[in-house]
Amino acid sequence: MTWSKDGSIITLTTGSGYFFGFLTIIPSLCAAYDAYACLLSSLTEISVVDCAKNNMIVAKGVLDVEPTFINVGPTHLGVGINNAIWYYKWRNP
Repeated sequence: MTWSKDGSIITLTTGSGYFFGFLTIIPSLCAAYDAYACLLSSLTEISVVDCAKNNMIVAKGVLDVEPTFINVGPTHLGVGINNAIWYYKWRNP
């Protein structure tokens, strides 16, 4: 068993030959539009909360990638990695 140098990943092997890696730190990604905040709630799950209504979750979705950046607009949100972007509709106009 060993930790990565920055402490974000722990890896271990078992006597039967299995190798496991566990991510211990989820990157903090967020964006805001009007009274809505969009945040990464796990590595591939995103939540949109309404800050004007006591941080009520108004949308939640599973992403196709583990994004490095996110942004939110009035009806859609975008997530991306490197030079690729995925768009998701989170609200009907």
